[in-house]
Amino acid sequence: MRIEWITVEWCLPPKLRPISGSDAPVILDVHVAWHSAPRLYGSPCRRLRDPVGDRLSGLAVRHADAVRTISPYTTGLVRDLGLEPAGVFPAFMDLEPFLGSGVPLPTPPRALFVGVLEHYKGIDELAEAWRVVASRLPGVTLHLVGLGTRKEVVERLVAELPEQTEWTE
Repeated sequence: MRIEWITVEWCLPPKLRPISGSDAPVILDVHVAWHSAPRLYGSPCRRLRDPVGDRLSGLAVRHADAVRTISPYTTGLVRDLGLEPAGVFPAFMDLEPFLGSGVPLPTPPRALFVGVLEHYKGIDELAEAWRVVASRLPGVTLHLVGLGTRKEVVERLVAELPEQTEWTE
């Protein structure tokens, strides 16, 4: 089998070639701001490695054979490094399933959140809103799945509304 190209999202392209056993060009897709995405997850101690991560991410962009972006924002990040993206591929969502007639809610109604329990995901706002919903609709349940630095928000919500809130770590 001949590999014609390798598409990666935030991997150091020069290091990928020996691993792949190919000299195929490496195309780097930039989906997020490399200097902010690692700061959004996990322990605050991760910030200690930010300067190194920023430098390595910049190297990844500069050493890729081609760079593709998904938005004017990510295009600007690449241009700030003095490079021109080979292409821009906007994110796409098929809205068709949401345009038809609705389906009835399950009995009893349930809401689901799956994601990291971090401030930028709006977990505090969800908890605040769920308290209002739960008081108005006694038979509903919110099931949260995830871990993160804001887990105390979910622990409080489960303690306050144990019949209407479930959490899976």
